[in-house]
Amino acid sequence: MSIVRLPPDVATRIAAGEVVERPLSVVKELIENAIDAGAGTIAVSLHQGGKASIIVEDDGQGIAFADLPLALEHHATSKITCLDEMERIMTLGFRGEALPSIAAVSRFEIRSRSVRENRGGLLRAEGGKIGLHSPLDLPAGTRVQVDDLFFNLPARRKFLKGASAELRRIMSLLQAYAMAYSDRVFLVQSEGKTVFSSPGNGDVASFLKSIWGDDPPLRHLEVTVETYRAQAWWQPAPGRGKIDLASFVNRRRVQDGLFRAALNSPGGDLSGQWLILVEGPPEEIDVNIHPAKTEIRFRRSGPVFEAVRRLAMGLLEQPQTFRLKGKRPPFTSLSGTHEGPALFSRVASSFGGIEASEERPFDEASVQSSLNSLRKDQEESPQRAVSPRRYLGRLRAGYLLFDVDGGLVVVDPHAAHERICFERFHERGLQARASQPLAVPLSLSPSLAQRAHPFRKSLEELGFAFASKDGTSLLEAIPALPDLSGTSPEDLLRNTVDSLESPEEEERFWPVWRRWATLACKAAIKLTTQLAPSEAEALLDDLLRCERPWACPHGRPTSLAVSAEQLFRHFGRE
Repeated sequence: MSIVRLPPDVATRIAAGEVVERPLSVVKELIENAIDAGAGTIAVSLHQGGKASIIVEDDGQGIAFADLPLALEHHATSKITCLDEMERIMTLGFRGEALPSIAAVSRFEIRSRSVRENRGGLLRAEGGKIGLHSPLDLPAGTRVQVDDLFFNLPARRKFLKGASAELRRIMSLLQAYAMAYSDRVFLVQSEGKTVFSSPGNGDVASFLKSIWGDDPPLRHLEVTVETYRAQAWWQPAPGRGKIDLASFVNRRRVQDGLFRAALNSPGGDLSGQWLILVEGPPEEIDVNIHPAKTEIRFRRSGPVFEAVRRLAMGLLEQPQTFRLKGKRPPFTSLSGTHEGPALFSRVASSFGGIEASEERPFDEASVQSSLNSLRKDQEESPQRAVSPRRYLGRLRAGYLLFDVDGGLVVVDPHAAHERICFERFHERGLQARASQPLAVPLSLSPSLAQRAHPFRKSLEELGFAFASKDGTSLLEAIPALPDLSGTSPEDLLRNTVDSLESPEEEERFWPVWRRWATLACKAAIKLTTQLAPSEAEALLDDLLRCERPWACPHGRPTSLAVSAEQLFRHFGRE
């Protein structure tokens, strides 16, 4: 095997692929250059989600006419001048690879005028080769246009997502930067229409409310640990199970597992929208470990972890002021009757009992086998008389007690109702697809409306209905599923969009059904809920009709049974 030197154009394209992965990469590099140039306003214009054209324009310091060709040379930069400066990097760029990498895989044009010059210049390149460099009268600042991204790399271009998916990625990026740089104005246009703008007034909280909404209320906290100062804004979304995190270190956007690990360390439900800003000594942060500059390394990660952990703990302890978005419907039996299999031996075989001398561990396999025998008996003798069963009452701990054939059955009402809700929803599935109009249309936050827009057709097929008024997106109807009546319309839409954004199964709406079924479980009665005797009996009957009554959907046991024979043996009455 012989070693050969790659042709320059091949090597350049390979290097460009490390920096430029998709339109998002281009926008990120260009807006970071604009921020480093001191721009107060940054405008982004996109066509086909950036696949056809990307234009980023700023009012920053600009580039001198003579330096324009140099900007397309590798390792040419205005950010650092010597090795010592690598130890204290305060800018967002420093490698000198962004512009040449972008130009190598596109039809590239840059127009710029330095604030120190009276006239600017124009430079055009295709595939990294400069074709034009001429003076031009321009206002101070820089305008970069990137057309036909990956035109000379068709293998990379075919892996790009659709225009709407690429636009969502870019919108998410621009919103994140607008959070961290609330003193700058960010504008985004898509196909000639303005789709995002930030006020640039420096008020982080008001901007977050404008894109996240203000219900539930935003929480904010700031802490200092040694040489690191950290602050966080959090809008809780209880039960969502997903943390949407935008994290910045010295106002550099990073993706670091350290932040998520620290957020999860206190326990508790921390799902929702998060913005975390960390500031620390630049000499203790290594930003030179990834070509796309998305990863960093802390010389001492302990103080950073502790700072974020304190943020999570402090925000969890802040008082909750959530609005009541729905009431739980009263528990009713599926069948409307309290008749059901009540022979204690069969109940015990369905749930699993305990021996008199020791507890028997929960064994799903053996319980399932016993349950199959119970169903077979029921199918063979559907009209058989049932043995006496009586509701005894509720323990202070919340568990329900039943006398069944002289034995004792203890039921966890929350786990039991979760199982019932889950299987009831399973029976209905997504077959109805009917809509339930909202009495008052719900105004959607810009961020949620933006996420929902690409899935408008699928959402309408599922039963949602939308409208627009005075530039505001409205939710007019939701799927007509009583099982989800305890879930607010906004939470239902948000969870549905979550599922549509990342489908894992081949069947189109399976992730949606699974998420909805989980939401149905969240409407289950609590361990502290007081039930009337008739409701308690209906709960046990409906649980016994479930396909898998021995456990809730999360795997926790629903019941415990002690037979009359076990009681006799325990008290020596055999």
